[in-house]
Amino acid sequence: AKYSPDGREIVSGHADNMVRLWQVGTKTHTILTRFSTSVNDVVWSPDSKHVASCSMDSGIKVISLSNKNEVRMLRGHSGGVKSLAWDPKNEFLASIGFDASVRVWRVSAD
Repeated sequence: AKYSPDGREIVSGHADNMVRLWQVGTKTHTILTRFSTSVNDVVWSPDSKHVASCSMDSGIKVISLSNKNEVRMLRGHSGGVKSLAWDPKNEFLASIGFDASVRVWRVSAD
């Protein structure tokens, strides 16, 4: 789970394959997306406009928080994706897979 940069929301990834967005101080949440396998990592974009998540199914999903829609599905690892990191300028998303590869994705057009 990760706090949003402004501290008002938390995004969490779960073993039930779901990514949830929580409002801090309440029990209210929204399901942002589902994977076919458990979620390994979730990250906020530096501008707080997107959330990226990854799972064991080798997929990376980028979700727009303005409309809660998936704007990108990234595939390139030959196995599950372990973790993600967004660059500070909001242009690139890095991923590391269980296949021992690191990928850098241009996401600034979202």
